[in-house]
Amino acid sequence: MLFEEIYQNLEMGFSLENLEYINLTLWHFLASFKFVKHFRLLRKIQFNDPVENSIKYMKNNLKLNLTLEMMCEQIGLSPSHFSTLFKKTTGRSPVDYFISLKIQYACHLLDTTKMRIKEISNYLAYEDPYYFSRLFSKIMMVSPTAYRKLEKG
Repeated sequence: MLFEEIYQNLEMGFSLENLEYINLTLWHFLASFKFVKHFRLLRKIQFNDPVENSIKYMKNNLKLNLTLEMMCEQIGLSPSHFSTLFKKTTGRSPVDYFISLKIQYACHLLDTTKMRIKEISNYLAYEDPYYFSRLFSKIMMVSPTAYRKLEKG
């Protein structure tokens, strides 16, 4: 599971925040080989974690325009309880977290495909490509076109 998470995050781009997360996840992955009993117990606890389950749901539905209500319906919690729990765990609201996942995936598409910005916008359920570009620029501090031109290594 951790290896898949590392791999999926690598596919989402190479922002500093993403690479830091991957690095820490890699250390967790390596520690799981040394502390097998602790790791198994931790995974049993996390299996029923609504925040973890909602993040998986988000990652599997990047092509949809998920609302807070849709997420809550999926995991069976009220919007207020879920939002509080999610923010306490991740430091961000569920909707902000979902938007950042979409933008990370947009970075991946910009890096690995020749899709036009409008196509990426539509693919990620943003009907207005100009809104998508403004949102991308706000989060990434560079436009999608400029991001595509950046040398990455």
